[in-house]
Amino acid sequence: MTNFAAVSLMLLLPAALVGCPGTLDDPSRFFPQECADVETTLLVPRCGTLAGCHVADAPAGDLDLTSADIASRVVGVPATIACGGGFLADPASPETSILYLKVTDAAPCGSRMPLGAADLTEAEQTCLLAWIAAQSP
Repeated sequence: MTNFAAVSLMLLLPAALVGCPGTLDDPSRFFPQECADVETTLLVPRCGTLAGCHVADAPAGDLDLTSADIASRVVGVPATIACGGGFLADPASPETSILYLKVTDAAPCGSRMPLGAADLTEAEQTCLLAWIAAQSP
């Protein structure tokens, strides 16, 4: 091995070991570890199972938040006019998503969710917001 090749290898090896930190094309790489699976660790237990509202059998507001692939039922789906329109989940503007606003003090319609259960913590709200943002196509 030539000196040039040895030096090049020594310079490139640490960079290769560090790995890719992620890109904006892959926002899930930026999720905090506790937000790794929002659908099964947050939406299902807090919006479906615990509160018993958004279950598959008889979902409140026709919004099933327990069956697989929740994103397909909320991303880009228009909210009701009663909630001011907009989308249930809008990756281009996650902070205006009705799904997010309904778990905050800024609920645009009806009651704050989850109804009859403890409010989502700030960390849970942050995870929901990050999940919505990561749903962009």
